Amino acid sequence: MRGAIIAFVIYLVAIVLSLCLMPGAPPVSTAVTMIVLSMAGVMGLHRAHVATSASCTMLIIASTVLAVGVIANVWYFTTLSGGTDNMPVLHNIDARRTWGDAMYYLGQSTTRSYPSHGLTGMIYAGIFAFTGPSITAGLLASMAMTLITLVCAAILGVRLSGDRTMAWKTMMATAAICYLMASGMILIKDAWVIAAIALSSVALTDMNSYKSLAPLTISMAILMFMRPNMILAVLVGVAVFIIASRQQLSRRMLTIAGVMLIIGIIFWIIPTRLHFTAPAIDVMTESLAGRDDVVDTTGWHKPYYDIVGNNSSIGHRLLMLPLSIAVQFFIPFPWNFMRDVPFGLSQIYAHVAYPWYIFGAIFIYYLLIGRRHIDRRYMALSIWATIIWLAPCWTIGGTASRYALPAVALLAPAVVQTWNICHNKRSFKIFMTIFAVLAVITLLICHHVQSQVPQ
Repeated sequence: MRGAIIAFVIYLVAIVLSLCLMPGAPPVSTAVTMIVLSMAGVMGLHRAHVATSASCTMLIIASTVLAVGVIANVWYFTTLSGGTDNMPVLHNIDARRTWGDAMYYLGQSTTRSYPSHGLTGMIYAGIFAFTGPSITAGLLASMAMTLITLVCAAILGVRLSGDRTMAWKTMMATAAICYLMASGMILIKDAWVIAAIALSSVALTDMNSYKSLAPLTISMAILMFMRPNMILAVLVGVAVFIIASRQQLSRRMLTIAGVMLIIGIIFWIIPTRLHFTAPAIDVMTESLAGRDDVVDTTGWHKPYYDIVGNNSSIGHRLLMLPLSIAVQFFIPFPWNFMRDVPFGLSQIYAHVAYPWYIFGAIFIYYLLIGRRHIDRRYMALSIWATIIWLAPCWTIGGTASRYALPAVALLAPAVVQTWNICHNKRSFKIFMTIFAVLAVITLLICHHVQSQVPQ
């Protein structure tokens, strides 16, 4: 455990230094909460019987990255921007909407966003009821959700392989996706959605036990507040695992599937039955409220839609699907690192896309070639993850890659196992070389096209 102890000491030093250099968060409560969150993650690994020195070390390393990012963002939203912990300056529309709705539910504001924007504010209002309005508390909640995702990834890796060394490897593969980690440092719903899907995946890989009902229900409850349409993704997962288990199908599994279908329908209906009449929270939110379901064809999206058009017919979407997949795969592009800084300093980190390109390339190799060498137990989870990843390509043309992030932790076990078994194979080396060349060419073309658009 020497490595874990050293990592924990570094973690403590990083927290203290960050709080000193970037003031804005309540120092004592922030440090204590971060320590508690990381220790809770380690306890989760032990409870799931996947804890090793390496896995605990990996979790603490990830906690360090998240902690520094959270503190940096709090500093940016408060001290640097002229705000305070209880009155932060938020430029991200989603974050400002969430904060405003939370204040509305706490009775500290008379306005909120439109009903179509969901019930996310209720969750944060519940947190702020204990902590008081605090951007630090809100970001710590996102950090907690990301740590839950990493623990779930470790469980999936060990459960599918039977090898406890897979715990740290699948956590590392998941944490290497910088966009996913950056989502755990800001006040938007993605970290919650990612954690909910990861939690449901752990349940579905143990679907022959009634114990799976609790995490599946919790997952759907989170999605009801955060992103109700993702409840359908969980139900698709249930169907995929039922089909994959057809030879070992039991009455218990069918019962669990039936119960989850009923619960899913109920949780889907509840948000649509809640009506609010309060006006929009501000002019910017109001201007966007009527176009939430319309693809934005301005800004950096313009070159893309100049090429593909904005036709939403099924035939057009099918024709453009390969391009939509490519767009979603490559964004956010690994340049313009400062572009999204107003949304949080952690968004610099989100643009470090190269680990994802490697991750994605290995998974593509798994689907095309490597699956012949990998145990079939990985296939159901991989199929479900692929469906989740492809859904935004179909619905919004792949222009918001963060909607695909819930698939990452589900893809990680197959990615790691493919690397373990195939990385020395000639076919793997050839494939990765060709992929790297094509990726470089694609990125150069995208950079040239995007650079022609006035900023």
